[in-house]
Amino acid sequence: MPKAKYKKRKDGRYGTSVQNGYNDDGTPNRIPLYAKSSAELERLVAEVKYELRKGTYVSDKNMTFGEYALTWLNAYHVNSGIRTKEMYKNIVHKYLAPLQNRKLLSLRLSDFQEIINENADHIRTCEMIVCTAKQIISYAIEDGYMTKNVTLRLKAPKRKGKKNYPGRRPLTNLEINAIEKANLDKKQRAYIELLRGCGLRPGEIIALKPSNFNWMKNTVRIDEAITYDRNNVVWKEPKSEAGYREIDMPPKCITAIKNYLPEVHDTVVFPMQRKKGAMTKSSQRKFWEGILKQIRIAAGEEILNGQIINQKIFDLVQYTFRHNYCTELYYSNRSLLEAVRLMGHSDYKMIMEIYAHLDESEEKKRTQKQPKTAAFT
Repeated sequence: MPKAKYKKRKDGRYGTSVQNGYNDDGTPNRIPLYAKSSAELERLVAEVKYELRKGTYVSDKNMTFGEYALTWLNAYHVNSGIRTKEMYKNIVHKYLAPLQNRKLLSLRLSDFQEIINENADHIRTCEMIVCTAKQIISYAIEDGYMTKNVTLRLKAPKRKGKKNYPGRRPLTNLEINAIEKANLDKKQRAYIELLRGCGLRPGEIIALKPSNFNWMKNTVRIDEAITYDRNNVVWKEPKSEAGYREIDMPPKCITAIKNYLPEVHDTVVFPMQRKKGAMTKSSQRKFWEGILKQIRIAAGEEILNGQIINQKIFDLVQYTFRHNYCTELYYSNRSLLEAVRLMGHSDYKMIMEIYAHLDESEEKKRTQKQPKTAAFT
């Protein structure tokens, strides 16, 4: 009888290891292998060596999607912003939940596509599902749990026409007139003029302190922002160097801020209504709803028992003012570079989209105004 190649361990199993390259410190990276018999272990060693040569070896064939997704969330998003982490957690635990107990190696493109198809009416959600799924599978391949990217051809449904997110548009003439006539108190007026006149993000306005205003130059300095962990206030620095900026305030904004500041007795310019300190998520929402209600009334709408009658304003959100500010930069002949600086973006992409769209609109207007001429004479 031939002698067994591997010795039996005290726990009754047979064990050995196969080298798979080297670690960062120069030591060999070894893959531990175990089997019930020496012959079974010998076959397993041969199989692993073959897969290593082909580049198809996976470290744990029993790893489930749910187990790895949790590892991915904790290991690769430790430094992500609170909202980003919450978004990924929501996608993993809510939309990708049907795949939680599936082994990574058993996943197919169709598994993810079915989830996309079930949520096809919500394009933005589908886009986030695709983004999350592709990242998880890509990292699983890098970590040696998979060899094939099954999400490579995964796609979200196409948007009809051009991308159109609610509020991503300039203010209408009706809205501009209603904002001017709205019965806003000093605090509300100061807030709305910062939105409209400086194009600030809501989180940047909520974080403002009296010291952020330079009355020698009539500018406002942005160096902090506020985000929320559920309802709790979280102070943060701007996402990039581009977020630190100083913006000229237009006359209406200067007047509104100067009228309001004497009423401020807090460290922040826009504190909560009944307590000191920056607004929580719920208090900020109520504050904005109060402003929007007055704008709607000034526009001629009626609000009865919380219901809007003869509605005239649609999709007016705080970010509408930011888009409007960018539009005004275009029509004031500000360069693309200057617009990017004032908007506090780290890249040109969004501003270029707005500028390109406005260029196209202006070209169409010029073409329509030109007199028609005969093609041949």
